[in-house]
Amino acid sequence: EKIIDLGLDQYSTIISDISGAASKELSIEEAIKSIAETWEDMELDIVAYKDRASLGHHRLKTTDELFQILEDNQVSLATMKASRYVKAFENEVDQWERTLSRILEVIELILTVQRQWMYLENIFLGEDIRKQLPRESAEFDDVNHNWKVIMDGLAGDPNALRGTHQNNMLE
Repeated sequence: EKIIDLGLDQYSTIISDISGAASKELSIEEAIKSIAETWEDMELDIVAYKDRASLGHHRLKTTDELFQILEDNQVSLATMKASRYVKAFENEVDQWERTLSRILEVIELILTVQRQWMYLENIFLGEDIRKQLPRESAEFDDVNHNWKVIMDGLAGDPNALRGTHQNNMLE
């Protein structure tokens, strides 16, 4: 009744549009917050490799859930970006797109290097091969050392967000 007395009923369309826009912006804000909370808690599944964790041998185990969540979050961000209500959150959406792309790139790289490292490690364990291929053995030893440092770091702090954003991780 007061709405009619104040004459606000003539602005019902404008009020409805403003309310709808605010609801859509709130939805985007909550989705960004949900993505941030997900990645604050997301951990990589780092396990001992051949029961040699004390020697720095770790490996990334399962990634299916992580890749699914990454994909879902990337789709959510793309959907947000397509919305006309994203303007107030554009920087945050862009930042999260870059962050998730980095996580994906680093995890894929870790899996690629891990596969190759596991294969080569079995070869270069043998003394015969080390004697026959001394230069290649030295190269493997350098890679092996760097790999152990990276995986020890991830085992010590398996948080996916922090772990994939360490300096020099892509080098």
